[in-house]
Amino acid sequence: MKRIIFMSALWLLAGTSQAQYRNIELQAAGLTCSMCSNTIYKALKTLDFVADVQTDLSKNIFTVVLKDGAVPNFDALSLKVKAAGFSIASLQFEALFSNLAVANDTHTTLGNKTLHFLGLSSKTITGWQKLRLVDKDFVLARQRAKYEKLTQMTCIKTGFAEGCCKVKGMAPGERIYHVVM
Repeated sequence: MKRIIFMSALWLLAGTSQAQYRNIELQAAGLTCSMCSNTIYKALKTLDFVADVQTDLSKNIFTVVLKDGAVPNFDALSLKVKAAGFSIASLQFEALFSNLAVANDTHTTLGNKTLHFLGLSSKTITGWQKLRLVDKDFVLARQRAKYEKLTQMTCIKTGFAEGCCKVKGMAPGERIYHVVM
């Protein structure tokens, strides 16, 4: 009986420690025709965490619907778009937060991802929140320069933990995603 209770508690903890994500909105750059859009669509559909991809041709926006419980791999999305011959102009995603205190220029862990919040005042966030990823390969270069001015930490340049990043248990070289709300 004790074993059943222990295993049930462990299962509940494992379920709550994973971050929940839903739709990713990706705007592609460099598209000139519907065939370009189709190439990106097909590339995104091959990712194992993707349930569906919806396309808005007038705005070059792809809404990536995630499989239930799936955790997106943002770098894999970028690689697929690049391999198709295009780039990402904007990437936004929705994540579920539960009373998380955030502040400008701080790091936090959400599931298996480390997020570095930029350009916001201290607050507690709860519920579904839309975040915009502002790392290299996820915004246009001229926009990225604006976000780089919001921090003195060097991780903004590389996207990886360096001496500036003091998140508990964070190893040098660990991936950090820079986000704005």
